[in-house]
Amino acid sequence: MKRRIVLWAVLALVCTSVLAAQNDEKVFDSDAAVFYYLKDTHLTVTDDNALDYAKVYKNDIYKKYSGDEFEWADKFADIKKDFQKRLDDTRLDDRFTVNTDIEFGDYDFDKFGYKISIGKGLYFPMNSAENERNILGHLDSALGKDITLSLIDFDTYNFLPMAKDEAKAFLQGRKKSSGKIDRDVTILIHFTLVDVNSNEYKTAMKPTDSDIHLVGKITSIEAYDTSDRKNIKKLGEVIQK
Repeated sequence: MKRRIVLWAVLALVCTSVLAAQNDEKVFDSDAAVFYYLKDTHLTVTDDNALDYAKVYKNDIYKKYSGDEFEWADKFADIKKDFQKRLDDTRLDDRFTVNTDIEFGDYDFDKFGYKISIGKGLYFPMNSAENERNILGHLDSALGKDITLSLIDFDTYNFLPMAKDEAKAFLQGRKKSSGKIDRDVTILIHFTLVDVNSNEYKTAMKPTDSDIHLVGKITSIEAYDTSDRKNIKKLGEVIQK
C-alpha cells in the first residue's frame, strides 16, 4: 500500500442525501472526477479505452456479450458511442459540491462565532472500489488509477459566525447526559475545478502519491447540524476570518 506523507490527511466523504447539490451544481463523486479529468486532458476515444469504459460502466453488457464476437461487435460500437457522448456532455465549468464532517471549536465571545480548525494538506480520495475491481489487470487506464481532490485555501476557512444566544442553545442541544458535547458538524463545500494544464494547478499543493490529482477553488462553505438526520439544520456559512 502506498504511504502518504504526514502533511496530508484524508477526509471522508459523508453520504448525506439532504445536502444534495443545489441549482445547477453537481455532487462530486468518483465518476465526476474521472470524466472531468478525461475531458480536461483531451482524451480521444479508442478501442482500448472504450473497452475499459465497458468493463467499468457497462459491466453487465460486457460480461454477457464479450464472449461472442458477433454479438459483441454491435454492443461495443454502441458502448463507444455512449462513452463519447458522456465525454461530450462533461462540462469543464461545472460547479460541484462535496461534504464531510469536521469539529467546531470554542465559542469566541469577542467575534461572536465558533472557531473552526481545518488543517493544511487535507484531501478527498475519489476512488471507486468497483471501478478498480472491474479494471484490474489494465492499470494504465485512468479508470483504474488513484484519484484525489484538494481545495485551494481550504484551511483558511476558520470561523462559523453565530449569535451568542443561538450558539448557547446549539451547544446545549449537543450535550449528552454524561456532559460530553458532540462537536461534529457537516460542511457542504461548493467549488469549481482548476484546469490541470493551468499555472494555478501546477503551483497548488498536491499529495505526492496520487496517480491523478484534481484541485478545486472554493466558492463557499455551509455548516449543517446533521445529528438528527430527519431534521437537518443549516447553521450558517463557514468564512475566512
